[in-house]
Amino acid sequence: MMRNFLVGMLLIISLVCTGCVEHRDISDLNMVLGAMIDYDPQQGKYIVYVQVAAPGAFNKDGGTRGKTSFLLFQGEGKTFFQAIRDAAKDSGKRLFWAHCYVYVITERLAQHGFFSVLDFLCRDYEIRETAYLMVTDEKPDQFVTLESQAENVPLINLKVLLDLGLKRHGTTFPMKLSDVFRDYLADDSNYVIPLVSIDKPHLKTQSPAVSDQLHATRAVVVKKDKMIDVLSGEETRGYLWVKRQKTHGIVVVKVEDELISLEEIGHEAKIIPQVNQGEISFLIELQSELNYGEIGQPTNIQEEKFIQATEQAASHVLAQEVEKSIQKSQEMKADFFSLGRELQLAYPETWQAVQKEWSEKVFPDVAIKVSVKAKIERTGLLTFNHLGGSESE
Repeated sequence: MMRNFLVGMLLIISLVCTGCVEHRDISDLNMVLGAMIDYDPQQGKYIVYVQVAAPGAFNKDGGTRGKTSFLLFQGEGKTFFQAIRDAAKDSGKRLFWAHCYVYVITERLAQHGFFSVLDFLCRDYEIRETAYLMVTDEKPDQFVTLESQAENVPLINLKVLLDLGLKRHGTTFPMKLSDVFRDYLADDSNYVIPLVSIDKPHLKTQSPAVSDQLHATRAVVVKKDKMIDVLSGEETRGYLWVKRQKTHGIVVVKVEDELISLEEIGHEAKIIPQVNQGEISFLIELQSELNYGEIGQPTNIQEEKFIQATEQAASHVLAQEVEKSIQKSQEMKADFFSLGRELQLAYPETWQAVQKEWSEKVFPDVAIKVSVKAKIERTGLLTFNHLGGSESE
């Protein structure tokens, strides 16, 4: 009897107490979808720009014609957290950060150091570690007001831009907050973050269909929380060939005095540490699979001689890109290839002996050999290329 009474009471209590303790209607919140963070060293202030979807921006018709698809709020403060709260003053609603996909920091903040920003993003429970972090060398007033034809909220387009850049072009890459946290906490904290700029259209016209667009082909090199240098597009791609296994892109080579475009469809890279009589060296092996994409000469592309010449040319080009990026890393004394980490795993005792002097004395002079083996996998729909016609596979 008592048992049945207790079960009944529990059922009644469960019905009465259901619901969210801190229930908030979505109409009472401003959903932050992208944020830009700047720092003024003269005033010692953080400036935050927040992009929020305007009412109706995600409706079927894409919002109200003639009106902006996003709202922009700005805040300032001596700390990043204070600047965020200051931005909320003008919004009229609480800023909700759980759906913020992109955080962009300015170049001068990156050079000053962004530890306090990382600390907040790691500490606050609303922030998602899957959000993307990037750097821009553009001025905030130009960057945050740039309209996007692809997305209703412009900063969201950056997420698509970085994903597509890795999968289709091999010129940039996404960097999640979780990746930055991991790299910052590493023993030898050197890493790269994508750099985003505004690209001016080559076509000169007043048409609204042709406008400035966001562009990402470079990266910044960071030691702990401070930017120290910039990688060119070619140096960035050399880094990606080794560190990002899902990179794809176009490789242009010259065979028999004609240019050929090859599509990189897959690759595998290995970093092999070597210690011989106390001398440290590294071997970077790269195996790349490619397709013929465009051929600028009449030839039988199934001929073994032509395929071998193409593979040799591709191996040479890929090796040059990787070597150029490695040379840059040694010049700036920043091991963003994580060679030290590989040495630590393979030879822990050797790493213990050189750890303290690795970045400044050992890494800049260590011998690094790059070995690339390119292989042509497919020719496309044509097996014989000549001016008069073609044979199908």
